[in-house]
Amino acid sequence: MDNRRLLDDVYKDFFGDKVLTNIDQKEEPKVDINQIDNMLLEDDSKELLKKIITYINSYKDGVYINFNMLLYGNNKETLDNIVDLIKSVSSKYLVNNNVSYVFLNELDDIIKLRDYYKSGIVVISNFLGLNNSDINKLIHILKDNSKNKNIVILNDRDDVLKDFIKNDNELENSYFSYHLNEVLPDTEYIINDIKNRLNKEIDNKKLEDYINNSYNKTSLDYPTFRDNLVSYI
Repeated sequence: MDNRRLLDDVYKDFFGDKVLTNIDQKEEPKVDINQIDNMLLEDDSKELLKKIITYINSYKDGVYINFNMLLYGNNKETLDNIVDLIKSVSSKYLVNNNVSYVFLNELDDIIKLRDYYKSGIVVISNFLGLNNSDINKLIHILKDNSKNKNIVILNDRDDVLKDFIKNDNELENSYFSYHLNEVLPDTEYIINDIKNRLNKEIDNKKLEDYINNSYNKTSLDYPTFRDNLVSYI
């Protein structure tokens, strides 16, 4: 089943073509979906996330959709913001409101991943370095548990997650058909973010030059790069 198409069809039947705004929400809890606009996500991903959150928040009965998703990127703050937002509206949609973060490189046996499906939200990351046996076990677990009332988020760097997903076309097309793509912040965003965290004046030109000369060359994720720079300043 193409869950992405299912969401589009059901969403249009339920909400029509009206614009997604906070005023349109009649259900509790009220949620500020406009905060999604500030996330470091592609525009299409923002709109998709708004639809998912609005659907979950308004759901009472009818078509239940498993919103298992792929999050391409390594910005932990973006991941945490998405998880917090889902958690804030899903108390009646998921098996529970618990969140489990699973780092595959820390599991001594991939089969133990099954234990984490007791949580309503399961975030799985660190796909790099899996051997063929573990990959096959992981794919089987992901498919076997895809009908559970929880949301599973597969998250890693763009290249790493794509390498894993290409092992089985069904994962991306049928089981994890909701794709969110992170974007890197531009220089202006980084400058403003850093200035908001400092209690002193800084030389904008020097800061801009440093960011332009270093950020695109670093292997650090954005929050780590920013926090290191704030500590240095």
